[in-house]
Amino acid sequence: MAERETWTTRIGFIFAAVGSAVGLGNIWSFPFQTGSNGGAAFLVVYLAIVLLFGFPAMLMEFVIGRGSNQNPISAFRELGFGNWSFAGTLGVVSSMVTLAFYSVIGGWVLSYIAGSATGAYFGNAGGFFGSVSASPLAVGTHAVFMAVTIAIVAFGIENGIERATKVMIPAIVVLLLGLGVWGTTLDGASAAYTYYLSPDFGYIADNLASIIPSAVG
Repeated sequence: MAERETWTTRIGFIFAAVGSAVGLGNIWSFPFQTGSNGGAAFLVVYLAIVLLFGFPAMLMEFVIGRGSNQNPISAFRELGFGNWSFAGTLGVVSSMVTLAFYSVIGGWVLSYIAGSATGAYFGNAGGFFGSVSASPLAVGTHAVFMAVTIAIVAFGIENGIERATKVMIPAIVVLLLGLGVWGTTLDGASAAYTYYLSPDFGYIADNLASIIPSAVG
């Protein structure tokens, strides 16, 4: 039997954990949700939910994984909680559903990278999205994205996932920092950053019922 692979570096594991925890919603819908739910008021509630629910859930996954050294379904049986194996099954199924969605978006991103490099995207944002989101090109870019994903996983933990995340996670940070700096050059940047970083707790108190569902999502 082949020896089971493990993480070889702490930073590789941390980057992989960050990559799995930071979903598309954190990048795609976060600006919209923040802008329509009070700016910094939304940010405060969002961070509170991350600390109260997201962080403990992630720690729980770490503890179960390290304690059992098994896959998500077998982990509960290994720890003597076989009746909870459905939770591991739910996690695997959720991951498959998430992959089905994210891989399509990943294909779109490949098209946007090419469109930005060639200039095809600029000046025709709506038309460009229509041409890359529902066409044979969308099927092709989805296939390319899936092929890259499969290749990374096939190389294993050390040569695949760790090596890829050591490039991708810092790249995300650089891109976000670059966007933040670029944002300071736009008209109204000062007011926008004030809206984003100065919470109105009165707004939170008056609109908490509408902010919480968006923040949890």
